[in-house]
Amino acid sequence: MKLLQGLLIVICAFLFLECSARGILTFRQDIQPEKTTWYRYSEELGWERNPGFVGIMEGKEIFVERENLRREFDSQGFAAEDSAQVANSRVPKILAIGDSSTGGYGVPPDRSYAEQLDGMLPDMHVVNLGVMGYTSYHGVRVLEKYMPVLNPSLIIVSFNFNDRRYVLSPDAMDSEAKFRRNMDGHRFATLQTLQQKVYLYRLLGGLMLKAGMIHDGDDAGKRAVDDLRTLRVRVPPDKYRENLIQMAEIGKAHKIPVIFLVLNDNPLHTQHLNRGLELFEKAQYDLAAREFTIGVRTTNWYSDLAQKYLAKVYEKQNASDDVMKIVRIRQRESSIHGGYPLYRDVEYNDIMRSVAREYAVPLVDAGHIVEPSMYLDHCHPDERGHKVIADLLYSAVKDVMAKGG
Repeated sequence: MKLLQGLLIVICAFLFLECSARGILTFRQDIQPEKTTWYRYSEELGWERNPGFVGIMEGKEIFVERENLRREFDSQGFAAEDSAQVANSRVPKILAIGDSSTGGYGVPPDRSYAEQLDGMLPDMHVVNLGVMGYTSYHGVRVLEKYMPVLNPSLIIVSFNFNDRRYVLSPDAMDSEAKFRRNMDGHRFATLQTLQQKVYLYRLLGGLMLKAGMIHDGDDAGKRAVDDLRTLRVRVPPDKYRENLIQMAEIGKAHKIPVIFLVLNDNPLHTQHLNRGLELFEKAQYDLAAREFTIGVRTTNWYSDLAQKYLAKVYEKQNASDDVMKIVRIRQRESSIHGGYPLYRDVEYNDIMRSVAREYAVPLVDAGHIVEPSMYLDHCHPDERGHKVIADLLYSAVKDVMAKGG
């Protein structure tokens, strides 16, 4: 009997120590600070650079040295390379607003076209306000926020890629309401994270889910199937045009010249898509279908767009069964940056060219000058590409300034 009691004591002691050890270790994990990200949520801009961030900008996988993804932002969220220039009010400033290509994603921070242009202009400072994932909608808000602070003498505008990315519902299109919801969702997610650290909450939640008393909020999203022909994009063509016009008019109202910068997708990634469209326009549907099919099977950023056009071919051929097979999204993307593009670069670039003509905005068409070998991936230029862009911008800036702004 005593032997059994002793054994029970040993087992109880072991279980107590094991539970204590697990509790201590999980508690230590729970109180670890969250990993700092390069961005923070914002009601005004959706997201913006995280002041004081120093580290690697995580994003879509890109095959470059990780050090090229390293960024440092000052206490106001400006790039460290621009801090002194922002503080210097005596030297005229150029604002470069845009997305990750403007920000220089994938190249060292001092090798973006904005920073290279800065080095060419000893009498002016170029402040790089390019942020990953931004669209032309952001461009208007960025000007509204930073123009009074920085009082620029010239503005360079370059947006295109992110505007064309699909969203899974009209509510996810770029808007003030969307950014407010994202901010509210982030606050709620933070609360949920804290709740998940309470094991009693997790246990009760698991039991209620198993009993069918509550449901997994993601179930509906997992079951949904979306038609590529009916999906919206973050900024539709008409809204893209409106945003460009608004930025041009903001510059005009403040007597600040604006330069539009046109960039292209990497033509090596869109070659089958573009070849298919050429054949489609000639009504050579069988050949077009072959090119689009290759584009779909290549599985890159433009595969969904190739699917969308392949469906158009099948519609022309009255192959309704094939249409329904090909129009479904194969891999849903639902980040705040949206999914894959559903328009070609040329469709939005033509809009920028049109607005530039109508509003007398100088335009730098760098897309046709940057060679395919000068891309890091589907759309981001490498250092050589940024140098080409900087050279073109230098000529445009000098021309504008020579005319008296």
